[in-house]
Amino acid sequence: MRPILQPGIRLPEFLLPAANRDRPLGTADLLGQVAVVLFFPFARRAELTGQLAAFQEKRPALTAQQAQVVAITDGEAEALKAWAAEEGLTFPLLSDGQPRGATAARFGTITVEGNVLPAVFVADEEGLIRRVYEPNQEASLPNPALVRRAIVNLSLAPKPPPPHADDWQLGPAEAPVVLIEYADYQCGYCQETYRALTALLPAYGNRLRLIYRHFLLRRSHPLAQGAAEAAEAAGAQGRFWPMHERLFAAAGALERDQLVAYARELGLDVARFVADLDSGRFAEKVEEDMRGALAHKIKSPPAVFVNQIVYDGPRTAQGLRTRIDGLLACLEG
Repeated sequence: MRPILQPGIRLPEFLLPAANRDRPLGTADLLGQVAVVLFFPFARRAELTGQLAAFQEKRPALTAQQAQVVAITDGEAEALKAWAAEEGLTFPLLSDGQPRGATAARFGTITVEGNVLPAVFVADEEGLIRRVYEPNQEASLPNPALVRRAIVNLSLAPKPPPPHADDWQLGPAEAPVVLIEYADYQCGYCQETYRALTALLPAYGNRLRLIYRHFLLRRSHPLAQGAAEAAEAAGAQGRFWPMHERLFAAAGALERDQLVAYARELGLDVARFVADLDSGRFAEKVEEDMRGALAHKIKSPPAVFVNQIVYDGPRTAQGLRTRIDGLLACLEG
């Protein structure tokens, strides 16, 4: 059985009969707005009526937040339609009855015996799951106030620009898990995070991609700008990642003459490297990363995102491995 989907995974594709609509509804209908997807077992409908009625009551407030509520259950469409009319539930109620629980299984909200579990997924406008109320953490459906708070937090939470062609990246474009790191070469915490991230890459092969972007604390780290431009200058000679590694290994030794020494050590065309530094040719590329970070509510380095969800766990190889393994279990299960 697939484990319950985690934040950082996109809503699975589905198209189901809607008991109180004149046409089926599916994933495509949820894009472009925040989606609140409820799962509940039809056999427990009487027990869960109160929670579902609470979502019905809060539906106008959720709609005002540009959020659509849909509920998916394993009841047959006709029985679900009669029950919805009896209880006055007007948000879309989708029948996952043919075959029973197939969509719930794709979300990981079904037991080995085939019983649907109560759970709630909150996905953003792009269909990326951002918050999950798991059945093993919630005895039933959560209070809608918690879901409303999660929706508000979506607008406040950092979410980086998606990967693009100008990014420095290691790993294949089709990797199912993408790490995006914003860092500063003069930042000690960034050095620790770098070591944790690079320790992961060999273990995951083509299942993991690492993207690096600049985010500089210029006031407290006056050497960071020069180091970032040095990395870009090395990249122009096809040696970004060796210079990237060397700059973090330097542990703050980033004066200009030291940067030039690293270029020589790495076998770069030193005259070209120095000319690029002196011209400030790559200052705009560094600034572009900074603007993108600030525009997407990223506040300071090191900032790490796993499938576009901010990682706030321990910045150790083991902590990151736990998060990555959880995603892969969902994606590959």
